[in-house]
Amino acid sequence: MLWTYYSGFDQITKVGAGKLSTALATEDGTALMSSLRELRLSDNDIGGEGITSICRHLVQVPQWKRIDDDKLGSNSTLSILELCKTNCGADGFAATMKCGALTKLRLFGNRMGSAGFLAAAPLLRGGHPALVELDIGGNDAKEDAIENLLREISATDIDNAFDSTLRILEIGGNEVGENVELALKHLKVVRPELDVARDKPKSNEPWAESEQDANTLGRK
Repeated sequence: MLWTYYSGFDQITKVGAGKLSTALATEDGTALMSSLRELRLSDNDIGGEGITSICRHLVQVPQWKRIDDDKLGSNSTLSILELCKTNCGADGFAATMKCGALTKLRLFGNRMGSAGFLAAAPLLRGGHPALVELDIGGNDAKEDAIENLLREISATDIDNAFDSTLRILEIGGNEVGENVELALKHLKVVRPELDVARDKPKSNEPWAESEQDANTLGRK
């Protein structure tokens, strides 16, 4: 019985990801890799297209589901997906946000910049119906993109059909400034159950929190 599949350091490319995705698809209601719970593909140059191919074979969040998704299969057993340093890009980030059974997702070090955060932010409006842990650190996003994503997660003026399960969000390795700190303070009020790990602000910044008040999960 296969619980975890790991392949790192350039063993899988976009083509390989496409072949792997078919093994995650369902056939007659049963996933071909039905026992797989963890898929770790970090340090492979899969790219956004390859990651999108994998994600479209995973069960989708209902509001983001496309008409033809059922034709590809709906794997609901995979719960942990690790895609650090896979060159996922904005399209890959957005595709992962549409997956409805993942509980832990790592996208650290993809250097997708602000474009990835802006593409995925609307899909995180009000939180997420399945994800518990989301690591999007080390992606060189600018402050305005980080702030926008945090504001989307904080949104409460929407009619969500789900209660957000998101509990850990890692954003270290992206630009943090006064606007991000203000957004984090608002997020803490609206979603106190959510811990956010980020780089600690420099102590010489006039807006920086004191060491005592800083988020204890912040990256050092």
